[in-house]
Amino acid sequence: MFTFSMASKITQQYIEEITYQILASASEVQKTLGVGLIKEIYLECMIYELKERGFDLKVNHSVPLVYKKKTLPSAITCDILVENHIVVELQAVEVLSSLYDAHVLTCMRLLEATKGILINFNSANIQQEGSKKFTNELYMKLPRR
Repeated sequence: MFTFSMASKITQQYIEEITYQILASASEVQKTLGVGLIKEIYLECMIYELKERGFDLKVNHSVPLVYKKKTLPSAITCDILVENHIVVELQAVEVLSSLYDAHVLTCMRLLEATKGILINFNSANIQQEGSKKFTNELYMKLPRR
């Protein structure tokens, strides 16, 4: 089990360690289930894998929309928010379009998350062509170690 101390200072290294575990979880899910299933099945298995590794998760997390200092109803959701810092969006599609990238970046901005990961389970290899990682200015401001 991989555990994190909430008292520890958030660093780029901390975020990268979590990222490694998320992608390892996705690889394990894909290795076990294979390709060709629907997103919801992969989501349930990812939740299981990440909880087994000791992560704090928010699943199908509603993303708040603040407009002119007022919180409005929003239909935007994030598949998994890991440790309140990493947005994880899952897909099981033939080709990832730029709309998926935009969704991850929107969730990151509205949730003030430092990193986003887009995972496509309908790929030959999660670690290579089956995932995209995104960072932003919040990540760049974190200390390296």
